[in-house]
Amino acid sequence: MYQPPFWIYSRRHLLFWSVSIVLFAGISACGADYDTVIQGGRVMDPESGLDSVVNIGILEGQVRAISGDNLDGSRVIDATGLIVAPGFVDLHRHGQSERAYRLQVQDGVTTGLELEIGTPNAATWYAEREGGQLVNYGVSIGHIGVRARAMGDSVLGSGGITARQQSSPDQISETEQLIREGLAQGAIGVGFGTAYTPGQQWMRSNICSA
Repeated sequence: MYQPPFWIYSRRHLLFWSVSIVLFAGISACGADYDTVIQGGRVMDPESGLDSVVNIGILEGQVRAISGDNLDGSRVIDATGLIVAPGFVDLHRHGQSERAYRLQVQDGVTTGLELEIGTPNAATWYAEREGGQLVNYGVSIGHIGVRARAMGDSVLGSGGITARQQSSPDQISETEQLIREGLAQGAIGVGFGTAYTPGQQWMRSNICSA
């Protein structure tokens, strides 16, 4: 049986180990510390008071490092001359559509809440946004809307009988019940627009009970 000379084995082994070392070095070079690095931006954080040009390291969707040192990332975003800040929270956002959410993101808004007028039906409102949107969203249960429902007003705004007439005691009780239902359905507060219903004599007790 033919046996290759020793030097042939040696060359094969040398080639194997050379390729292995090159591959290992390549893998090590690709193993960045962070998935994304935002580099050179002016980072502003109201909570901590930070206002400085630094680098941000993001790993698995979380900020893991804020440093003046260079950070190694698989993806590097050059933010030179730009401001990097936590997303803004808009508490008074009537635009609650997919198109409006896209515009909000361009303004740096990451949470848009409809807390003034709110909605007359929280369950329906959330169902219309099922599956998620570009921004975090939320809504209050609107006193005007549920009061209109209790009064049988087909206009759930400021143009119907809700704006001109007083609620009866029974209608007030039903309004309060609808508010409780809305909160149970995920509404994050009670929205008031007292200026839109001038026919209702507002008392502090009415608002507090709602």
